[in-house]
Amino acid sequence: DNSLTLSGACELNAAVNISGSFAGSATCVVGTYSISLTPEISTLTDGPHDLNISQTDLAENTSTNTQFTWNRDTSLPASPIITSPSTSSYTSADPTLAISGSCESDATVYLSLSGADIGNALCASNSFSIDVSKSDGVWSFAVRQVDLAGNTSLTPASLQWTRDSSIPSNQVITTPSSSQVYSNGSNLTIEGTCTTNNSVEISGSATSSYSCSAGTFTFTVSASTDGSYSFNLKQKSPSAIYSGAETITWIRDTVRPTPLTATSPAQSPFYSNSATM
Repeated sequence: DNSLTLSGACELNAAVNISGSFAGSATCVVGTYSISLTPEISTLTDGPHDLNISQTDLAENTSTNTQFTWNRDTSLPASPIITSPSTSSYTSADPTLAISGSCESDATVYLSLSGADIGNALCASNSFSIDVSKSDGVWSFAVRQVDLAGNTSLTPASLQWTRDSSIPSNQVITTPSSSQVYSNGSNLTIEGTCTTNNSVEISGSATSSYSCSAGTFTFTVSASTDGSYSFNLKQKSPSAIYSGAETITWIRDTVRPTPLTATSPAQSPFYSNSATM
């Protein structure tokens, strides 16, 4: 502001005087005074301006000075910085989100949604934290700060929170076509369909994770020895909620079966005049 109004209580009919960085006076009416100081713009600078306020009664007795400091500040504070969540687009399943970051000490930080303030916090030691609770959906927040002089940061910090507490559907395994598969190879390919932007995780005899792209996933698992290998597959949403599990059992068998033994006829070669054997 370019002016300052000082008001308060005083002795009836006393003369109230202001001196120091700026000067002004008024007569005390019904026990109160109000003095507007409008300095020349050329002499008005940002920073502290010290004023002395005294009153002189009708008998010309003057009180001691009351000191008052006007800290004029026209500088806009910087935009607050959101440090948590660490990304400007955040997804979680929790019903409450803590938004925290750095700010100008003693400023008030405001959190708004669709232009309306829904929370605020005092900036202490250059940091703030505001909790917000929402139902499932996509929520776009703006964060600004207002300093002690009433100056508002020009550009708000922004954050988009996608709250998703829904359980994802199971992935669908298309290859192999059976939940139990036999082979004599060293590798097994597991393929299927999934929800894009989710991830499919495999655990059990092997552990890995695959980001679902274009609605499909592929894993290749390996084994160097014969045996039974079990794999559990789950789909995980961006908000870290898991679907149900599907299990694939791979039986790797490279051992040749024993040769067949013919028990009838009892001898080889076998001679017969019959059309059948």
